[in-house]
Amino acid sequence: AFLPPRVGWGGAKFEKLADGLYNVASYIINPNMTGAAVNAPYKISLYDDRGILITEREGKVTLYPHRNSLAFQTAVDVDKRVPAKATFEFTSAPVWFKSADNLGGLAVIDKKYQEDETSSSLEVTLENKTLVPYEDVQISVVLYDIQGNAIGFSQTNIDSIAPKNGREIAPYTWPVTRGGRVTSVEVIPSIKPSAHCLIRRRQMRKSSPGSMRSTRRKQTPRSQHYSTRRVTEAATTNPSQRKGSATFAADEA
Repeated sequence: AFLPPRVGWGGAKFEKLADGLYNVASYIINPNMTGAAVNAPYKISLYDDRGILITEREGKVTLYPHRNSLAFQTAVDVDKRVPAKATFEFTSAPVWFKSADNLGGLAVIDKKYQEDETSSSLEVTLENKTLVPYEDVQISVVLYDIQGNAIGFSQTNIDSIAPKNGREIAPYTWPVTRGGRVTSVEVIPSIKPSAHCLIRRRQMRKSSPGSMRSTRRKQTPRSQHYSTRRVTEAATTNPSQRKGSATFAADEA
């Protein structure tokens, strides 16, 4: 039997981008070593200080074996109202299936966070250490302060990362500054369902005993390498043990 996912941050967090616009996210922890769920439906809701619903956003999130996921909604319009609380819920139970971790060959090589008086940016360099391309890769990021509180987040997509040490940069920009409070960055990669299945089929064909094309190849170590050039590294592959991951308050980031 598969264990249910755990929702961190006390539900969800939000960050103001501009008057009436907020990024909203929830941090999902999959405790299953060999269990995955694709496109699990969810709902994120924003409330004012009187507990009155402002708006809701629905989405889908893919949960990979023993990895974190970020349910992310960008530029949520609240008009002139001010959110005070955010909540997260799955609208139906994730449909689990057995799966191996196909993201072990994707390494984070560098993370460069910068900010000025009015804006901030981040560049994440990723390297593919496998023999097949990673396609349609979704890269989520979470920014933390020195106390381990999540104070910013975002998400972007990379079409393809070439095999054999191919590298790509995932860029992020925010129209806000955080006053030097960012001390670490967590990078959370995810593969879209079609790419997930494609890589699994390729791996199965290569490992099949009956395949005439099967050859022995040196396995790539399942380690990730992090840079500490500008920010302290943050773990991305051991969600159940991330310090404070399930204790963040559901207040404004």
